[in-house]
Amino acid sequence: MLLQLQELRTLQEELNKLEAKLAKVEQDLAGVSKASKTYHELKQAVDLKQHELNLIRKQLDDSPHGQVVYFIVIIHSSSFCP
Repeated sequence: MLLQLQELRTLQEELNKLEAKLAKVEQDLAGVSKASKTYHELKQAVDLKQHELNLIRKQLDDSPHGQVVYFIVIIHSSSFCP
């Protein structure tokens, strides 16, 4: 009977240690999960802004003023312009 009580105490101590480790891992996992969520939100915001920028560039390229700017850049970058 005494041996069984000692074994029970040892197992209870091991269980307590494992539960403490599990709690620490769960806490770490929650932090990683929060960082992952923040990353995905920021990544989505950057992708949206890049898309908006590409749309604005396309609109500018398609406009008469944008074409004039494009030709001015070509002329200035060519060897024809001093």
